[in-house]
Amino acid sequence: MTTRLDISILPPHPQRAGYDRALAAESITDDFQRRLEPTRFNPAYFTALTGRIEQALATAPGDHELRYQLACLLLQNNATLPAVERAAALLDGCTHPGSRRLADLAGGIQQRAAARPATPRQVRRVNWSLHNRCPMACRGCYNAFVDQQVTPGQALAIVDKLAAHGVTDLVIAGGDPLLWEPVYDVV
Repeated sequence: MTTRLDISILPPHPQRAGYDRALAAESITDDFQRRLEPTRFNPAYFTALTGRIEQALATAPGDHELRYQLACLLLQNNATLPAVERAAALLDGCTHPGSRRLADLAGGIQQRAAARPATPRQVRRVNWSLHNRCPMACRGCYNAFVDQQVTPGQALAIVDKLAAHGVTDLVIAGGDPLLWEPVYDVV
């Protein structure tokens, strides 16, 4: 059985009023302004666009528009602390109209990170989509229903690792995890 990702159920996403329709299609600036459209709003698109902007910025390091765009993507795409620090550095002295707001955001993230205790928090609860198959085909379902599933042995090894790390609450979800026969052994 093949997996089909159907995004046709998403509402149409007309270009927002602020879009600059005069930009060349597929230019960096056009792709940047269209990054929030449902078909483009994903880590792979953000990563590819980040790479394009990195290359362009390497040849034009003083381009404030590119600095702003790159900082924005670094903060939007599952930002790590090094990414936040890089975004803050890019925004330092940037004259783009939106740069002050982003710089404040990056600074706030850095302040909260500096205020965290040195010891990491203990994860106590894990939500695990153990078996994402389901006989229903609900319109609008968020589940992609991939074919790859863990084996019972892999599932038991994962449970052992979670327990070793101090997890006390395990929420088994899916699809319908009760359709996976080994679920009772894992639980």
